[in-house]
Amino acid sequence: MDVTRRLLAGAVVLLIVGFPLAPPVHSTDQKGKLKEVGQDLKKLGQKIGEAGKEAGLEIAGAAKHVFYKGKKVSAPLLRDVQRSTREFWGEVIEGKDKTIEKLRRENQKLKRQLADEG
Repeated sequence: MDVTRRLLAGAVVLLIVGFPLAPPVHSTDQKGKLKEVGQDLKKLGQKIGEAGKEAGLEIAGAAKHVFYKGKKVSAPLLRDVQRSTREFWGEVIEGKDKTIEKLRRENQKLKRQLADEG
């Protein structure tokens, strides 16, 4: 990334400082000078494009590294959450099953008491 910044800064300095210092162009060779300036700008644009591509690749590499590092960290946490969730709902269901059995026993007890009284 440092190379890219230096290259871009150099290009900006060249544009700002270089063009005002260029000697005046005579009308006879004006087309030739303009063509030369155009070619120089084209080369500069290509260099900036190459630097941008290099910076993009560096950024993509860093993002890929961060993504996989995050994935390694988050996978164990995800498994812990899944395990905790299964345990929680297992306990809730088990508690409901116990409650149902308790209610059935109480219901049978009440039925026997009614039968004994009647």
